[in-house]
Order: sequence, then C-alpha cells, then structure tokens
Amino acid sequence: MAKNSNAQSAGNNNGLIKALLAVVTVAVIAALALSFMSFSTANQNQSELKAVTAAIAKQTEVLADMQGQASPEELTKIIRNEMDAARRDDLLKSYKNLVGDWNNAKPQIDNSDDANLYGAEEAEVSVIEFSDFDCPYCQRFHETPKQVVDQSGGQVNWVWKHFPVHPSARPLHEATQCIAKQDNRLFWVATQLVFDEGGSRGIKPEKLGEMLPIDQEAYLNCLGSSEIAQSVQEDYNFGQEAGVTGTPATFVIHNRTNQVMQLKGAVPASQVKAAVQQLIQAAAQGSEQG
Repeated sequence: MAKNSNAQSAGNNNGLIKALLAVVTVAVIAALALSFMSFSTANQNQSELKAVTAAIAKQTEVLADMQGQASPEELTKIIRNEMDAARRDDLLKSYKNLVGDWNNAKPQIDNSDDANLYGAEEAEVSVIEFSDFDCPYCQRFHETPKQVVDQSGGQVNWVWKHFPVHPSARPLHEATQCIAKQDNRLFWVATQLVFDEGGSRGIKPEKLGEMLPIDQEAYLNCLGSSEIAQSVQEDYNFGQEAGVTGTPATFVIHNRTNQVMQLKGAVPASQVKAAVQQLIQAAAQGSEQG
C-alpha cells in the first residue's frame, strides 16, 4: 500500500514538474515575444515583428517534444536562438534578392589597385565614377554603368570612387569600403542596398552590415578605423585633383591609350556607350596608323 502511495506521489510530482515546465516555457515565450513586439512597435520595425512571429511558430511545433527533455534555461536558449535565426533570415532577404544581379563582380580581385571593380579586370575600357550616397542623381545613375558593363561582352568595367560631397554620407562610404575589404561583390550589393534605403536618411552603417553575410565582428572593428577613413579620403582627393566638383562625375578611359572622356551628371546609358565606342574606335585607328 505504501509502495503504491509512493508511486502515485512520484507520478504526481512528475506530472507537476511537467506542468510547471510547460508554464515556465510558455511564460518565457510570451515574455520574449512581448519584449520583441514592444521593441518592434516602438521602432516601427516590421522585420523584427516578422522574425518573432516566425520563431514562435516554429518553436510551438516542437515544444511538446522538448518538455521533460530540456531545462527551462535550455529552452530559453533554444527560443532565443530561434528568434535570432529568424531575424537574421529576414535581414538577409534583400541581399538574397540582389546578389544575383551583381554576378559580374568577382568576390576577390587580383589587382588591389582596382578596388571596387565591377566587370572584367582586363576590360579595354573603364567607366570610373565618383559617387555620393546622399546624391539623388547618383542614385538615379547607379543602374547606368552597370547596364553598360553587363551589355559590353567584357569590353567595359566600372570602377567606383568615393566622393561624399554630403558629410552625412561619409560614414556609409566608409562602411561600404569595410565591406569591400571582405568581398568585392558584396561591396556592390551594399551600394545598391544603400541607394534602395535612401542613403543616410534610411540606413546606418551598423544596420547595413547586418543585412549582409559578412564577418560582423571584423566589420564592426573596421568601422571608424583610420585606415578606412584614409581610403575614402584618398578617393575624394583624387576626384578633386581630377576636377570633380559635383556628383555623379564619370570618366571613361581607354586602358591602353589612356584617352579619357568626362561625363557630368546622370547621363543616359546611350551617352556612356557612345563615349566607350568613340574611345575604342580611336584606339583602333591609332593602331592602324601605327
């Protein structure tokens, strides 16, 4: 009789433990959800809210299996990891939608002097653009040199130069250069993300890094470094020496003859292509005469 009573007591205790565990788990989920949702509402951050919703939905499916097999602390850690993973996936959506459009940019380039290069390194003609992330004309022009390179069959490449006329844009220029140190292709994706978000008015360097699959620790350590600040300033100084006074400013150069044509403003693709063809034809005529 005593044994049955003890067994029943043990059973009751196990049931009570499982019930308490379930209550604790639900409470943890609710607390985390409410804190994330409160943060999302306060900041009008829909991506956070979507991430939380997805994480909770996934966690609910496996909650029953975890009860009795994991401590409340372990469950809390699992839930947090699920939420972090869901949030990360949501942040990377824009990158995943864009990266395929920039396949003409190699992740790593052989010639370090051609940093921030889109297209073939050995291209006959280069389109060198001085750009500013807070310049609306630069945003409008951004697709133009890309289109010219993509349609050139390897004859043309595009070299980006930082020229932050607006001081507000400089942190983003430095941020994208930090990204370029890790991956040249991701640099180009980052430029598109910045323009899509409206420049410094819509995105900050820390958020930009989170939207890309890069080494986050190395990126954060890079931000604000004197090396990166100097790199951006060197581009700016080079532009001033070349006579750049506004953005976008574009120089089309034949890489063998060093003949150059300058284009000012957000000119159409047809004008860039005409400059490219003029330089190629001039180079061909020079070779025939030589």
